[in-house]
Amino acid sequence: MTLWLGASIIAASFVVMLFYRAYMHADLLRLARYEHWSDRFYSAAKPLVANPETPANIISLVESLNDLMTYKDAPFGIARVFARRLEKGLPVRKDAEGAPEDYKSFFKKYPELLDNAQAVTKAGLLAPTYVRLVGGTQARAVLADLFCEMDLRHNEIGDAFDVRSVSKINRGPSLVPHIIRR
Repeated sequence: MTLWLGASIIAASFVVMLFYRAYMHADLLRLARYEHWSDRFYSAAKPLVANPETPANIISLVESLNDLMTYKDAPFGIARVFARRLEKGLPVRKDAEGAPEDYKSFFKKYPELLDNAQAVTKAGLLAPTYVRLVGGTQARAVLADLFCEMDLRHNEIGDAFDVRSVSKINRGPSLVPHIIRR
């Protein structure tokens, strides 16, 4: 009787250790992805912040995204805000249309920083989704839908075409691996 009890305790502890190992593996992958996206954010933000002519609104955006990096509830907030945006179907601006004049003149003067500004916004939204194991997947799915819709509209599939149905069917095979993997 005690032999069976001892064997069952050892088997149960082995199963618990396997579950714990799987959890730790998933958590280490999450932390590695968080490190990757936050490094991309900081490396893209550095030239923008170092330039003395960068508009104050861009600096403010970088500061806000920097604060968001360690906020524990960031994945839930990101999912709520952008899911609501997708549900309402708010229009996506194309290129520089509607951008303030100081942005246009800044990026006309420093066109190499335009890629950095885009990387700051995308990486600055993706990195906080890896802050928590719970909620991050939902936030990344919403962001994938949003980025896919923006790419589809940028490539001008057409206004008569239903972009929302395409973005839900085709979640952007070129984008989703970048979000989920490195």
